Amino acid sequence: MPKAHINSVPLRYVSSQPYISLQQLVKGNAAGTYIQESTGEPGTEQPIFIQGIAAPLLSKRELYDQQAVVYLNGVPLTQDNPFAYEIQKYDFNRIGTATNLLATISPSNIESIEVIKDPVTLASLGPLAANDVIWITTKNAHSGLREINVNAYMGVTGKPAITPVNAACENSFRRPFYDKYGSVIDRLNYAPYLRDSTNGDYYGAANWDGLYYSNPMLYSADLSLTSGSDRANFRFFTSATKNASSADKTNINRYTGSFFINVAPIKWLMVSSVINCNRLDRNRNRNIRDRLAEQRYIPDLTNPLTPNKNRYGNYLNEFDKAIDNNVSNVIQGYVAIAANINNIKYKGRIAFDYNEGIRDAFWPATLLEGNNFVSSYFGYNQRFMASNTLGYEFGLGGNQKLLIEGGQNFQADIYKFDYAYAYNGPNDFIKINVVNGDPNNVNYLIPTGFAVYYFPSKMQSRLASFFGNATYRLGEILKINAVVRRDGSSNMQPDHRWYTSYSAGAEWNIKQHLLANSKKINDLSLSASWGRLGKSLSDDRFNAGPHYRVDLGWGAEPTLGSYADIPGVSRPYTNGWVGYGIPWAYNETTNIGVRFGTWHNRLKLGLDLYNRDDKDQLLPVPVAAEWGYTGAYKTGMAVNNMGADLKIAADLIPAGKQAFSRTVIANATYNKNKLKALPGGLSELIIGNTKLAVGQPVDAFWLYENKGIYNNNSEVPIHQHFAPDPWRGCRPYPGFLHYLYRRRNDF
Repeated sequence: MPKAHINSVPLRYVSSQPYISLQQLVKGNAAGTYIQESTGEPGTEQPIFIQGIAAPLLSKRELYDQQAVVYLNGVPLTQDNPFAYEIQKYDFNRIGTATNLLATISPSNIESIEVIKDPVTLASLGPLAANDVIWITTKNAHSGLREINVNAYMGVTGKPAITPVNAACENSFRRPFYDKYGSVIDRLNYAPYLRDSTNGDYYGAANWDGLYYSNPMLYSADLSLTSGSDRANFRFFTSATKNASSADKTNINRYTGSFFINVAPIKWLMVSSVINCNRLDRNRNRNIRDRLAEQRYIPDLTNPLTPNKNRYGNYLNEFDKAIDNNVSNVIQGYVAIAANINNIKYKGRIAFDYNEGIRDAFWPATLLEGNNFVSSYFGYNQRFMASNTLGYEFGLGGNQKLLIEGGQNFQADIYKFDYAYAYNGPNDFIKINVVNGDPNNVNYLIPTGFAVYYFPSKMQSRLASFFGNATYRLGEILKINAVVRRDGSSNMQPDHRWYTSYSAGAEWNIKQHLLANSKKINDLSLSASWGRLGKSLSDDRFNAGPHYRVDLGWGAEPTLGSYADIPGVSRPYTNGWVGYGIPWAYNETTNIGVRFGTWHNRLKLGLDLYNRDDKDQLLPVPVAAEWGYTGAYKTGMAVNNMGADLKIAADLIPAGKQAFSRTVIANATYNKNKLKALPGGLSELIIGNTKLAVGQPVDAFWLYENKGIYNNNSEVPIHQHFAPDPWRGCRPYPGFLHYLYRRRNDF
């Protein structure tokens, strides 16, 4: 990969921090990356975006399609598929463990982390790399005498110092607004818990913080053993880690075991294998919103939890009856063969990645107004890959070389989950539904103690690829790359099953070519690359051609597809209409990079300028209500991202014989995106609570801003209207004067 497009994470400085996830290692340490860490709870999912987003984030589902792919030792890791959101009423968290699967990677086992944004390298990796790549290389086996490393740390997470307030404080803040602006109805609907100042639960001591915050222990310990010769060597690694938050007793435990082995039975042949096993145990929060979202049941929340320690403690004691177990098991590995006979180079690999999530939850009736709840989830994601590459290197005279390579890759993915939830068990002591297990019995597997709802689902996809690339080298001065690949995806429609991607780039080492004798300039290189890369769909719903999905339910409950085994039809058709003619989306990216080093390379600078157009993207466009669909999927959306990534590293006091050294590393990112086209030539449209306008940022959000108050009807202008649609033409009532403005959520 071109040097000018590599953005490495300085592991020497970040690996000593008690981070639990890959996202925390990358966050703030690689230019162009944006990590969304919305909570301090350890083990939660954290999206990774590189150089902007290519489509609007209409729901939590779209986060998955915009994230960068993570490669571990060359194996693209699978993540939970968002198709589970189709059976959820709320998308705050995905059903199941909702655990960050990238928390399985132990920092002590990582050799390097690189952010890849070069179009040539991305094209060589295929459609999975369309949103850029985070490339992780772990420490590997090597020859040498027996080497044993032991690392450990222990610490405490400090709880924050806060000042809880009671109802008296809140009442003093609210009351003036109600007195001045509130109507009689507003005053009658004033919060009940603020009305009675003699209520000690709310107007008494506010001392709940001691039950919510604590000082939990953190620890990690790992052991590695490496040994062997040049012909055969191995490495074993194991670790145990606990990471915790000071809030709500949340924590996560990680257990890791890895084994690496390299064998060269003959001089020109190397056989390598890796297996990596991980387990995550997570204690989740007791947040009311997260808990009720899965239960699809909103009780009376007129009165919030009391700030009184005794009352709040009684509430927390009810969780002793609850169950919330979250376990994730992850295993990856590969067997690879590398052969180098004269100028012929061959690489073959069989790789797999498998992860599973298991969650059991039970909430007692005392937390749900007399109605208990139980749920069970088992899901897994499985990826199998087989690849072969054959190349030949030509000597062109002098120090010129030309490497021609061709190869194929096959990838098979399976995503599956079985999910069930139930209400109204006999009591809080019976936490499971006991069924008759005799298949000959008429009551076989029929629920008896609970009202059970069961959701099985499975999705499979295949990706076949053929590629060729050429690399020309003129010593250390010039390097030129070109890549062509043909990808076929089972998620695409039959008439658009295949797509051709191509890219080219060059890197010029100016230092070696023109400034070899310069003592002030130690490194100076310039690179430029361009590529077009196809983007396959992540959902198999589109591959069969025209269809729609019908839900037979009520109140926006995505529950039933039929009633009493009889297919039913009800509107709206919630998944919208899918038609013919859905092509591959693709992006066209131009990247220019500069690397500069001076002061004996103690001062280094890297600058990347990029422009990316994502075209022919799919969007659920709203249609007329009488059609019966909530929308129709149409192609034609285009989004542009352009910007610059800057990284500076300065060894102020270089590491050497002295005991003290000081290095400063800084990075900055500028990104600007713009919606360039909508399906059907539309200039703007509104989908749910999102407005999209051509020429505006795709991540813009629109708000009403308060410009003053109308005191009576006579002050309201006759032609004053709300904007934009669908409220255009509605005359405002006396009250707040608003106007609509656009604001961008910049990275």
